[in-house]
Amino acid sequence: MKNIVILMMNAFVASCIICSPAYAQFRGFDDWNRSGDRRALCRQSIKLAGVEDDMDQRIREIVRNSYDAIQRRPGMGSSTDANVYSEVLDETLNDAKDPILGQLLESCARNFTISELRGINDFYMSPAGQAWLRKGRGLIMPEMEQAISNIQPRINEVIDRRYRERIMN
Repeated sequence: MKNIVILMMNAFVASCIICSPAYAQFRGFDDWNRSGDRRALCRQSIKLAGVEDDMDQRIREIVRNSYDAIQRRPGMGSSTDANVYSEVLDETLNDAKDPILGQLLESCARNFTISELRGINDFYMSPAGQAWLRKGRGLIMPEMEQAISNIQPRINEVIDRRYRERIMN
């Protein structure tokens, strides 16, 4: 009888542990072992969020700006020279893209659980997520840049004032 009571108490304690949030977090270690799944979900998140497209756009801007600057550079023999330089620059930047994406994937896989990544991806594929990607980033990022540039002079003044105050004390 005593053994049955002990066995039932152990079963009760085990069921409490298995149902607890702490155990759910502990089970996250199993999630870590599924890092291949997380990397695949991260790749999808990065693609859906437009990060890869943003990087491609920045690469194109760098190449275009570099091409324009090279054409104006004295000593650049012809537009052929500028085109060759532009091609080399484009290839070099594209070669750098894979290591950058790899680093983003590793960071993502370290910091998000599979459940979180599925939720993120589901959001980006939903109508609300699509609206956010289409409108939100396009509206918010320029607004943020404008807000930063508007406040920058005030920040500089505060830094100057605080610096002078500390030096005088």
